[in-house]
Amino acid sequence: MTVSSSDLRTVVALVLASALAVLVGMVLVSPTSTMALGVVALLAFVLCLPMLLRWHHPLLFFSWNAAIQIFMLPGSPRLWMLMAGISLGITILGSTLGRRTELQSVRSVTWTLGVLLLVVLVTAQLRGGIGIKALGSQTYGGKRYVLLIAAVVGYFALSTVRVPVEKAFGYLKLYCLGTLTLIMSNAAYMLGPSFYWLFLLFPVEFAMDQAVADHFGGSLRRLNGIGFAMVGPFCLMLMSYGICGMMDWRRPWRLLLFAAIMAVSMLAGFRSLLGLYGLLFIFQFWLEGLWRTKLVLVLAAAVSLAAVVAIPFTRHLPLTVQRSLSFLPLDVDPQVRHDAEASSEWRFQMWRMLWGQVPQYLWVGKGFALDPMDLYFAQESLRRGFIQNYETAMIAGDFHSGPLSLLIGFGLPGTLAFVGFLFAGWWVLRANFQRGPPELRRINTFLYAYFLCRVVFFFGVFGDFASDLAHFTGIVGISVALNGDGHSQPVTTTRAKPA
Repeated sequence: MTVSSSDLRTVVALVLASALAVLVGMVLVSPTSTMALGVVALLAFVLCLPMLLRWHHPLLFFSWNAAIQIFMLPGSPRLWMLMAGISLGITILGSTLGRRTELQSVRSVTWTLGVLLLVVLVTAQLRGGIGIKALGSQTYGGKRYVLLIAAVVGYFALSTVRVPVEKAFGYLKLYCLGTLTLIMSNAAYMLGPSFYWLFLLFPVEFAMDQAVADHFGGSLRRLNGIGFAMVGPFCLMLMSYGICGMMDWRRPWRLLLFAAIMAVSMLAGFRSLLGLYGLLFIFQFWLEGLWRTKLVLVLAAAVSLAAVVAIPFTRHLPLTVQRSLSFLPLDVDPQVRHDAEASSEWRFQMWRMLWGQVPQYLWVGKGFALDPMDLYFAQESLRRGFIQNYETAMIAGDFHSGPLSLLIGFGLPGTLAFVGFLFAGWWVLRANFQRGPPELRRINTFLYAYFLCRVVFFFGVFGDFASDLAHFTGIVGISVALNGDGHSQPVTTTRAKPA
């Protein structure tokens, strides 16, 4: 009697499946244990491996701005951090195995990021190491180091493989619309306790202000997740149509949708969000060359008319919307005005104290290492009224200032390395804007404008070096992935002679 190879494969598959089922059953006896979560994470990775091998690069684009966390891993890292390592590993492995994968790099960006990463690691070694609470460390702050390392790894994962021109817009759609996952935090809270399990996948912090307002009687019910989720659609509109295309009177729905996106963003109550939109719009307007056209007058007239119509109704708007507009000379609710001014004064007082610490950390930065006892004593002192509320934020390293988080965190060496990276990135983006393929003209214009906007926003409005580095490495990495290394020859077009 002979046994066919197909029957043998079936038997082997059944044996393996049975053994795996027994293993999973034994592990899930205590489903919340570290071992159980680790086994589930490993199984999920194995099952997703074929999909990752084929679509790891577009998945990285989508995850870059997505608010999805891997709860099965210690510390619940964001999906983009995991995808950065996986995508880069698959790319290098594919190139090593002899596949026809041409890797590319920009020397200036690579060197400056390498120096920056070296400064980060040396500072971490000198200032208490990389302590991660989720791994049982006695010091906190290691998650910020992981964010910085993942941002650098993510740049190489994004940029080493060229994206075909015909797929460029699809990839950028994934990059922009990943922010819509932020809505899930507020949606899970609104749907009630039966849906709180969604907070395993989506960060709960975007719904905290909403919960505080409901449980402690606050009047400002800020929907942070919904507000920040609109950043992606806002960017997608600018990239898809440009400002000139959105002003096309034959397609009024574009401008209406653009205005609706901004209106929904104001439900978060953040003035800085409107500042980000304003900066991006100004840079895009300038790079499109519209400041030399009659559109300037049309835009000024439209803004003036909207202001005249809206001013009488300001007090009737939701309080979160009024708070978003409170930086303008408008008649907003006194409670909203007080909340906004108190928030600004809180930052100014903290910054005045922090600038005095800059000389102390000028050469060797403070790093991110944090003794949990220091934070505990600060919270207890605040509860007893011995210190100001901003002092706990100072101890936690939450400075709300890009320059201060960079100078105090990594001193002058880190600042110079970061500025060098920004200059190298600007050079590449500018070259791609000027000499990139004509098919990518609108995309390159948006990426250049978005990069300039983020730089000004980081140094002049609000920033945190640990979390914002991914913004910059992502923009530069995407530009390199779409255009190459920035040394493309200018595209010449032959104009027809007039008849």
